[in-house]
Amino acid sequence: MSYFFLSSFLLVSIIPAGATDEIKSLKASGNYQQAFMKMMELQKKQPTDQLLFDMAQMLETMQDYTMAMLYYQELINTYPGSELEAPAKQRLSYYFEWYRDKDTYSYREEVVTYLDKGDRALDKQEFHKAVLYYKQGLELRSNMYLLNFNLAFAYYELFQLYPRNAEYKENAIRHYIKAARVTTSAKAFNNLACIFAEQGDEILAHLYFKKAIDAANNPVKLNGILKLINENMDYFTGNSQLSGLNLLRELLP
Repeated sequence: MSYFFLSSFLLVSIIPAGATDEIKSLKASGNYQQAFMKMMELQKKQPTDQLLFDMAQMLETMQDYTMAMLYYQELINTYPGSELEAPAKQRLSYYFEWYRDKDTYSYREEVVTYLDKGDRALDKQEFHKAVLYYKQGLELRSNMYLLNFNLAFAYYELFQLYPRNAEYKENAIRHYIKAARVTTSAKAFNNLACIFAEQGDEILAHLYFKKAIDAANNPVKLNGILKLINENMDYFTGNSQLSGLNLLRELLP
């Protein structure tokens, strides 16, 4: 494969010293999903009440209010007496008239555990195992962006290995679309465009490259992703069946 399929996260085992600066930079550029994954990595190495609070606020920015509630709940459970306990409870009461400490905490633990196990399996290229973990997570949180995106990514990797099994490709498309419905994602649109371009569907490839370009320019311009989208279009326009993609050049800044 000579084009760029985008993942939702960087799978690394060591948090660099400048991790917080990198998170700030990702947030400033509007790459919220990537920033959140970096926060998750940092939380495993250097857990703090402030980081949990920031993660909850990041989820609110991404409009994932249920998961935000679960992180506020974890802060309250893990750091009783913290100066952030009161504002965390205030945010919870904003969404609900009541909350139960252990119920939401256990729910959050299960969802994130499945996501983490799936990511680890994906890192080891154990794609069938990754699919199982992500699907278990989706049984608890069916509209979570990261679970849908990463599941789609795993399915398409399986399709690359077993191209006779069209169901893998169909599942990848379905979950990328679900991910994009939850959060407007240049990465999900790019990957959908690549799938359709690879099978010679110029209309859908054109549609999703256009969506990817729009998402990468709004609300913040994501130059790195725009560069990869452009390189992907360069790759596919080499195919005479997709020559119409040249029209998208005018849409790129």
